[in-house]
Amino acid sequence: MTVRKFFIFLLFTAVATHSFSQYTTEVKKENKLWDKIYFGGNFGLAIGSITQIDLSPIVGYHVSPRLSAGIGGTYQYYSEKIDYGVLTYSWNTSIYGPKLFSNFILIDGKNNFLPVNLGTIMLDAEFEFLNVDTYRMNPYTGFYEDAGRQWISNFLVGGGFRLPIGSRSSADIMILYNLTDSPFSPYSNPVIRFGFNL
Repeated sequence: MTVRKFFIFLLFTAVATHSFSQYTTEVKKENKLWDKIYFGGNFGLAIGSITQIDLSPIVGYHVSPRLSAGIGGTYQYYSEKIDYGVLTYSWNTSIYGPKLFSNFILIDGKNNFLPVNLGTIMLDAEFEFLNVDTYRMNPYTGFYEDAGRQWISNFLVGGGFRLPIGSRSSADIMILYNLTDSPFSPYSNPVIRFGFNL
């Protein structure tokens, strides 16, 4: 009977060890995947006769050490006061929609000579699908009238500089050009963005 108990003990130990090793391997794979994911976005604020608020969160994935891609969203609030002599016209709108983006590191600032990272020069491409208010001028009154909301696409390309702040965080400054020629686009060229990544 003792030999039988010994084999049962060995069997349970082998199964438990095998199960535990599979569990730790899966956890390591999940951690490795999680290390490739990052969060960030842009925030902009302008207050005055023109008020503009921009919130654009993103979630990215490092496809390779030099290439990353991801998804995000854009929300912009825009308000403007226009004076027509004795009349003052106030106009405000909200712009929102999803976006896809990709970054490619052109020059990496890491070097073997200095103890600090000098930053990274990168290329950027973005595609946004935004819902905007559209207006048309009434030929009889000379004033703009609401023409309803419309989805428009914006394709932006450009480059920028990424400065590391910590081991996983960085600050970006980007100069982008909108290649889409739409009168309803909220962007005028060049588009300058400041953002953070965690």
